[in-house]
Amino acid sequence: MVESIKEKVIFLIGNGFLGKKIVSVFKEKGIKIITGGIEEKSDYSLDITDEKSMIYLFKDLNPDIVFLPAGITNVELCEAEQKNAFEVNVEGTRNVVDACRAFNSKLVFFSTDYVFNGIKGNYTEKDKVHPVNFYGKTKVQGEQIVQGLNDYLIARVSALHGFNSKEDKKTFVNYAVDVLKENKEILVAKMINCPTLIDDIAEAMYLMLEKNFSGTFHVTGSEACSKKVLLEKTCKIFNLDSSLIKEVESIPHWKAKRPINSSLSTAKIQLQGIKMSSVEEGLIKLKKEMEK
Repeated sequence: MVESIKEKVIFLIGNGFLGKKIVSVFKEKGIKIITGGIEEKSDYSLDITDEKSMIYLFKDLNPDIVFLPAGITNVELCEAEQKNAFEVNVEGTRNVVDACRAFNSKLVFFSTDYVFNGIKGNYTEKDKVHPVNFYGKTKVQGEQIVQGLNDYLIARVSALHGFNSKEDKKTFVNYAVDVLKENKEILVAKMINCPTLIDDIAEAMYLMLEKNFSGTFHVTGSEACSKKVLLEKTCKIFNLDSSLIKEVESIPHWKAKRPINSSLSTAKIQLQGIKMSSVEEGLIKLKKEMEK
């Protein structure tokens, strides 16, 4: 019988947007997660580019499971500051992997739909990766480093949205709601992906770890849609004016190339009984969270 994760020491590195939700959902289930990172409200201050500090902390905690949502996820910033992006997303990941190997910890690494070029869409875990921007390249390299461990879980996620507090960074959906509430026009690029509620990711992580999953999985919303359709559904649920949404080939100031259709198939996790929200279901849950 697999030992319950309630009996394990769990360490999360990167107590940001997704990290906070994982901590919150696990806490509701009676599971404590120790946090580390550059964020102020973390239990421990930790920079993943500092290998020595990482080892000292692992020696103190001796974690059974390590979550790694930390990293630079801003696509434009990665393109503009490639050296910094490489140091954090690749070398930082290597430092965490080395520590996990030394202390026999299972690593849960968060990757992205941007590991694909977006030509065909509906990618499965067996499809060959082919990133089109520097952010995607760093995540591919991160995945390859993680795959050197004996026990790992790579969760590829996409187009995150959700709500922790008003201090949260603005995701695409939350930003769009704010803009549309002011009756301002909003531009959206012609892109297709799988909008994903962070609550669903946290719930999926709990189930996957309880069942001791290993390997690579697509953990995204169950439905693919364009940015325009996503915002049209958002307008319907939040009672906003959808005529303010203007679809364009690409956002004028973007320097980094984006995959046109980076949608991911969730068939693999569905076969394991893990349910992810549709676009509309996710937005309804988001609205309820924001109104609490």
